[in-house]
Amino acid sequence: MQGLMQGKVSKICLSFVKNLVMGQQVQMILEALEALNDQGLQIVHEKLLSRLKKRRSTLQLFDKYAGKGKGIWPKDAQQIVNELRQKP
Repeated sequence: MQGLMQGKVSKICLSFVKNLVMGQQVQMILEALEALNDQGLQIVHEKLLSRLKKRRSTLQLFDKYAGKGKGIWPKDAQQIVNELRQKP
């Protein structure tokens, strides 16, 4: 029981540190943006738009194929995975 509790505490601490570091990174980026001129801001803007478009197109590609395997297996794939995870 104690090991389980320590595992949960460790996960909570790791999550807290990760969020803290991410918050610091975002803060550093925001501060750096304040120092940029219009040309620099335009470059950052274009890069962000490009990255967001790539992410959207990737997600749309996954959506295109979602459910294509329906009927191949006798059960839902997630149900099979859950059952396999439960086996010792």
